[in-house]
Amino acid sequence: MAFGHRLPHNMSLLRLQNKHVTKFIWKGNDRLLLPRWHAIWVITHLQFVDPRIIHMINVVGFGQLLTIPSIDINHHLIIALVETWRIESHTFHFPHGESTITLQDVTLQLSLSIDGKPIIGFTSEDMVQACQYLLGFIPPPKYTSTSRVLLMYQLLLADLTHVCTYSWSSIVLAFLYHNIGGCTLLLQCWAWEWIKTLSLIIEPLTPEDITVGHGFPLAKMLSRVPSQRYHPLMRTISLIRKTIDNLHKADVIVFITDEFSPVSRVVIPLICFATVEFHQADRVMRQFGFLQGIPSEPQNLDVLHKEDMRGRTDRY
Repeated sequence: MAFGHRLPHNMSLLRLQNKHVTKFIWKGNDRLLLPRWHAIWVITHLQFVDPRIIHMINVVGFGQLLTIPSIDINHHLIIALVETWRIESHTFHFPHGESTITLQDVTLQLSLSIDGKPIIGFTSEDMVQACQYLLGFIPPPKYTSTSRVLLMYQLLLADLTHVCTYSWSSIVLAFLYHNIGGCTLLLQCWAWEWIKTLSLIIEPLTPEDITVGHGFPLAKMLSRVPSQRYHPLMRTISLIRKTIDNLHKADVIVFITDEFSPVSRVVIPLICFATVEFHQADRVMRQFGFLQGIPSEPQNLDVLHKEDMRGRTDRY
C-alpha cells in the first residue's frame, strides 16, 4: 500500500498528508471500514409500484437505475481504494500514475446524463408549506433537524418536466468526490471495470443479451455476478493492497470513444447546492487514450469545504 511507504520529495500537492489514512496505517494503526449500502425500495419492490410511477421515473431519465439490482459490497476493495484516494486532486494515486472516476464513468456505470444544468439557486420558500405542497403532510418536529437538507431535493420535483434538464452525472460525482465512500456502487463497479487484475469473472454477452440491454449500464451487468465469482485477489484486504501496489499501466483499461460529451474530458466545477468539487480530467488523460501532459495545479477548495448548509433554511 502506498508503494512501500514512499512519498514524493515535493509534498506541495499532498498538503493533507498529515490527515491521510496512510499516515496512521503505516504506524500499525489499521482500521475497519464498513461502507453503507442501502437498497432503493422502488428497485426491490418493482412488482408493487404503480406503472404510472415507473413511467414517470423513465420520463425524468432515471429508468436505467431501476434495472440495477442490489449488489454485495466488497468492503476490502472499498477500503483499499479509499486508502489510495487523494482529496487534494480527486484522484487515486497508483504506482503507474493517477486515475479517477470521471463524468464518462458515471454515464457508463449508471446511465446518468452528463450535459445539463447544475443544481444551484436561492429560495425563501417556507419549508413547512413546501412539505405540505409536495408531500401532502407536515412532518412533526421530532422528524426535523437542522443538519438535514434533503428537502431541497423535494423542491426540484415540483415540476417533473425539469428533472431531466440537470446534469445528474456531475451531481453524483460531486458527492462522490466530496465523500469517496458516498456512492459505493459506483466506486466498486468502476474498479471492477478499469483495473484488469481486479476484474470480475463474467461470461461474454451474447447478441441476445445486447439486444435486450443486459450490457448497459455497466453496473447492471457487473452487479449480476455472484460474489462467489469475484476475482481471487479480492478475498482479503492484504491481497487487494498488494495488487494495487503492483499495478502497471497495462493493468488499467483505456477507454477510447468519441460518443460522449467533450465535457467529460475537461476541468470543470461540479456543483450541487453547497457542494462544489472539481473534475480534474487533465490529470488522467491516459484514461481517454491520450498522452498525459503536465496537468494544471489542482484547485484548492479547503476554505469552501468548511461551508455547509446546517442551520440554514433560507437558501440552497
